[in-house]
Amino acid sequence: MARNNVKKAKGAPWGVIIFFLIFFFYIGIPLMLSKLHKDKENMIANAKKTMTVGWIIFGFGVIYMVVCLTEGLAAEGVSGIRALVFGTAVSCGGGYAIVRHAKKYKMLGLKHERYILAASRLPVGSLDDMAHFLGETFEVTSQNVQDLIDNGLLEDSYIDQTRRILVSPVVGSKYRTQPGQALADTGNAPQAKDPEPEVRAVKCPNCGGVNHITDGTGNICDYCGSPLE
Repeated sequence: MARNNVKKAKGAPWGVIIFFLIFFFYIGIPLMLSKLHKDKENMIANAKKTMTVGWIIFGFGVIYMVVCLTEGLAAEGVSGIRALVFGTAVSCGGGYAIVRHAKKYKMLGLKHERYILAASRLPVGSLDDMAHFLGETFEVTSQNVQDLIDNGLLEDSYIDQTRRILVSPVVGSKYRTQPGQALADTGNAPQAKDPEPEVRAVKCPNCGGVNHITDGTGNICDYCGSPLE
């Protein structure tokens, strides 16, 4: 049976991007922004590099302005002033716009890491439990999760508004192994394993905190230490 080996597009390598930024910046900048948008797995690292490039462009704009003023370009009349304003606006304005755009994606990447961690620790994708875990309101959590879905950072996922849950492959991933992992590693059929203990959400009768406990073991509240059943 043929396997699906299609890889997701992640944009050009950074070595290629840097080459074009140095010698053909009008090609390098689109390549850099394309990588920022496509490479979802390395969004934070790509955003930091993009911000660095943006500040460098901004710095060149400042240097250009200082050189023009020092050499008296502004004194050459209307044409000199136009060249000064246009060059400074393109370099400083463009560099700052790139920095702001990259910062937006950096914050989105940080948000993605937080919510993936929270979802992986919840046996059921309850948005109420996730909000409690993150210290947010249900409305904020629901909106942030939807933003991640809309930006392609939570694939094959959606929010069930009726049950107030996130339906996603990442939910509860901490409590399970990857399907077919034993088969892929050994080439043999996976051996039967003892069923893993059931993990369920329980609200503490003392402080109201939501805890995730395992049946058959002594459980205490993570927040106040009260025994849980």
